[in-house]
Amino acid sequence: MLREMYAHNLTEEVIKNRIVKQIDTAQFRQITLQSVERAESWVHEFSTGLADPKGFILPGDTQASASVSMARAITRRAERRVAELMDLKVIDNVQLVRFLNRLSSLLFVMELKEVAESDPEKLSFAKDKDK
Repeated sequence: MLREMYAHNLTEEVIKNRIVKQIDTAQFRQITLQSVERAESWVHEFSTGLADPKGFILPGDTQASASVSMARAITRRAERRVAELMDLKVIDNVQLVRFLNRLSSLLFVMELKEVAESDPEKLSFAKDKDK
């Protein structure tokens, strides 16, 4: 909650002080529909043969999966910030938000694949935490 308040205030401060005017928003146009479609194909490729999780998974079953989970959390945070900047009309490339969303999905599937390849029985679920 505190982190969200800080990030929201930071975004408002950036807009209020016109810091955004210094950003070359053209760089965000490099993410296109083709970028989103490529990420979607990777999600499909990595998820082939994986079973759907039967609940909310806990990160950290392996060191690699914990790292991928952290990357996913950071990607989700970036997605929220970009959405805020889009609402404020600073960024107008809708494909950027879609790409970050697909990237988050890709990271989730990569986490599942990492655990499945290291030890298929190792996937930890939140409902099993107290057992």
